Amino acid sequence: MKPVPPCIGNVTCSEAGLALSKMPQGQEFDKRYVARFGTTIDAYAPFTYDAVYVIYDAMKRANSAERAKILAPMPSTSYEGVIGRIASDPHGDLRDAAITIYQFKDRKKTVMDVVRM
Repeated sequence: MKPVPPCIGNVTCSEAGLALSKMPQGQEFDKRYVARFGTTIDAYAPFTYDAVYVIYDAMKRANSAERAKILAPMPSTSYEGVIGRIASDPHGDLRDAAITIYQFKDRKKTVMDVVRM
């Protein structure tokens, strides 16, 4: 992850998704990323990586690269990625979504809790 900017005082905040340390394949993804690119990952790299594979999976299941045909199988996606299981309900909302609560104290970002929805 990129260095945390200096903060005045202590701050508690939330971010959508899991912290890299809480992702099922997060540590392995981090090692592969650093080995390949020679730099730490950006915060959303694992999510973007998985999103590409979810789209690719939908393209394979649709046997097409056409937008409408790719969108049709998306609600039935069930993909195990870096961030964990990716699946949606019939309305397209993410199942098993998470929000991570962080605390910045003395310029250090630490996970306080994970809220599952």
